[in-house]
Amino acid sequence: MRKRYIIGLTVSVVALAVGFMVGYYIMRSPSYGRVVPQPLMPVEAEEDDKSADAERYLSDRAATVKQDAVLQTVTVYMSCGHEAVGEGPVLSDIVGLNEKQLTEKYPQWRVDEFKPDKVVLIREIGGYCPNHFVIREDNGMVAVYDTAGKLLRDTGIPLDILPGIVQDQIKEGIVVNSQEEVNAILENLDS
Repeated sequence: MRKRYIIGLTVSVVALAVGFMVGYYIMRSPSYGRVVPQPLMPVEAEEDDKSADAERYLSDRAATVKQDAVLQTVTVYMSCGHEAVGEGPVLSDIVGLNEKQLTEKYPQWRVDEFKPDKVVLIREIGGYCPNHFVIREDNGMVAVYDTAGKLLRDTGIPLDILPGIVQDQIKEGIVVNSQEEVNAILENLDS
């Protein structure tokens, strides 16, 4: 009786160990849990859709800008991530151009959308948008500049009375997002 109990227990432990190892290797398999996409339509229908898409693409590329089209421009400022969006009627010099001609005429812009009645152009510019200000040194004094480098305000605060860390930050230029932030920082420096 005791011998049967030991044999049964041994077989159970071995079966459990083998099951654990098989499960472990299946779980570590790179294909485990990967979903295999199933086609939703017959292959012929898919090919028809591809040819229709290609025809639509070619007709869009051959299309030209209409006189009453809308031009949307998007300027992305890389340093702050802000976008300036403008929209209005197309310029007279792009009426009648196709996408390729437009790209050649304005190489600094990327054509994001091109339809006869709407054109979207995007460009990326290094630096900050005009909504930012820079606090930095000007002849030993703290001054406020716009992002184009134009002096907006001389604060009258001498740089040498400020702590060393603050002096270093101002020499590098502190970029701020609003006039309110400028005022708050200058208030702290003045006190």
